[in-house]
Amino acid sequence: MQVKAYNGTLAPIRTARVFLEDLSDVDRAAPGWLWTTRAEILVARYADAPVAFHIPALRAIAERRADEWTPHRRLNKSRHRGAVWTSAYWAVPLRELLGAILDPTGEIIAALSSQ
Repeated sequence: MQVKAYNGTLAPIRTARVFLEDLSDVDRAAPGWLWTTRAEILVARYADAPVAFHIPALRAIAERRADEWTPHRRLNKSRHRGAVWTSAYWAVPLRELLGAILDPTGEIIAALSSQ
């Protein structure tokens, strides 16, 4: 299991996003955690609730939709011990990831589907 904590909330759910790291270092073309994690479950912990995702399903969706997600592409500069690197990620609306959301009660999927 991989856990990511976000400062944002799920409310309103129509604007909630999940951040999927494509490249951990753009200059070296190093794959991000979406491609390298051995975990099967991602838990995105928002300020108001967690959401679980099936990582193999996330990967499949990302592979299929990467070109469509260009408007969701973001870069992030990080610094550690004098080194600076740039990572690339997608800030994807949850509604685009319905096939990967693990939702035992069906509440999240129902809320996203009604948008």
